[in-house]
Amino acid sequence: MRYRIGAVLLLLLIFAQPFSAAGQALDTLVPDISLTGQQLKVLEIAAAESRKHGLDVLQYTVSIYRQERTYVVMFRDPSFTDRRALRGSSPNMLEFMVVIGADLKVLRASFVR
Repeated sequence: MRYRIGAVLLLLLIFAQPFSAAGQALDTLVPDISLTGQQLKVLEIAAAESRKHGLDVLQYTVSIYRQERTYVVMFRDPSFTDRRALRGSSPNMLEFMVVIGADLKVLRASFVR
């Protein structure tokens, strides 16, 4: 009887840790990025808008900026890292910008040259 209780307690301790799909304990993972629910919604809206303009979001680095009562989401060339050297698009791909209002409506979506 004592053996069974010990085995059950051991199993409970093992399975009390939350695990990811890969089997790694979730509390040992380091987040790559953390977003608020609002930021996630803004990204979803911006991604839908980018698809309307024919962009493949997997080819871009995406940044979110907050400006007073709006969000600006920029889709940029991931290989272009020095933002001070060039304004707008890189030589390889067009930059795309989506401006989203506080009411989560798209105010403007355009390519940046």
